Amino acid sequence: MTMLIVSRAIQGIGASGMFVSIMAVIAVVTKVEQRAAFMAAFGFVFVIASVIGPLLGGVFTEQLTWRWCFWINLPVGGVTAAAVVFLLPARKPDRTGDRDLPNTWGETLRRMDWVGSALVIVFITCLLLALQWGGNDYRFDSWRIILLFTLGGVLCIAFFAWEYYWDQDALIPFSILSNRTIIAAAGAIFMLMMAMLGGTYQLPLFYQAGRGHSPQKSGIDIIPFMIIVCVGIFVSGGIVTKFGRYYPFLIIGPPIAAVGFGLLYTIKESSSNARVIGYQLLAGFGVGLVFQNVILAVQAEYSPRPHLIPQATSVVSFFQLTGAALGVGIINVVQSVYLNRLIPKYAPDAPFKLVRESTQAIYQIPEPLRPGVIKAYVEAIAHSYIPIFIALALSIVFGAFIRNHNMLKVGGAAGMHMA
Repeated sequence: MTMLIVSRAIQGIGASGMFVSIMAVIAVVTKVEQRAAFMAAFGFVFVIASVIGPLLGGVFTEQLTWRWCFWINLPVGGVTAAAVVFLLPARKPDRTGDRDLPNTWGETLRRMDWVGSALVIVFITCLLLALQWGGNDYRFDSWRIILLFTLGGVLCIAFFAWEYYWDQDALIPFSILSNRTIIAAAGAIFMLMMAMLGGTYQLPLFYQAGRGHSPQKSGIDIIPFMIIVCVGIFVSGGIVTKFGRYYPFLIIGPPIAAVGFGLLYTIKESSSNARVIGYQLLAGFGVGLVFQNVILAVQAEYSPRPHLIPQATSVVSFFQLTGAALGVGIINVVQSVYLNRLIPKYAPDAPFKLVRESTQAIYQIPEPLRPGVIKAYVEAIAHSYIPIFIALALSIVFGAFIRNHNMLKVGGAAGMHMA
């Protein structure tokens, strides 16, 4: 178990580091007015990878072995590393900021925010464990869950207090965190990722429970949702490239997504596939319109100070990845709470523990018991969209406070200084 936790932590550090690095590289090697197109292309790749990854994982698990879910990263990671080493030109760090960068590895290690890093890892872990265990392994009024939530909250407060104290060398410098656009963008992307990943996790569960599809087949079933997210990214990216304004998409995207998820809330076990797919398309398109424009707004905000773009982008990316992790946990908790109530209500004679732990078990129990269990699952999944509605509403509020820059007019491109 310890080895598993350590390996997953290393994977997470590598993946998040690469994610932030790509954002920083785009900011360095492109002009400001070109970034909407490049960010749209990156968003397309990100979303496609989000589809292909789970699908491949399902294929490997069902056809080969689950270990291939990890082995496949070796050749992919090797090609990526080679591309970075041989194709990406080197560039000296920008030293035009308030403080010079460290000159030696020793100074770099000394100035790293080790305390802040430890605090953020521990408080997020506490919250994730509480959301994972609560309602499943332990009751929410269990001392373990209460302790985890309390400890997570206290450590979260301690983390931000430490960041304020450590200031310039902090993991999240207070000078950046106090910027209005950064605060608003962090909140907006947190909420948006909760909506996107919530849909990505709950929709396959609907197909597994309501249609009897395998995990592999249910991954294919949500391809329309992910493809339309890509379409939304390309549409918004093209318009921003042409006219320079990303702000309208921050406001109109969430309501479109909310309508789509609202319609998904109404689906029943008897709803047609065409209706479910249509609702997916509406929800995904709204998400896609916003997806990359939040990061684009941050880069526009700091375009006159390009030396701060990597740090500002990493702050917002931190909230993006945190929103994905905690958001999915919150949505799963809501789904779990309703499922625990609805299975005894609609299928009191069904083996609760068996059908609660696996959707595949639904189609192994006697046929007369299945309709009640399916109804319980579908209704619980519908209720799990409630946090998504709240998240999308809050993303509009946060998005309204992001500064409305014109990408065709802001300056600070660093793309011509590669060496």
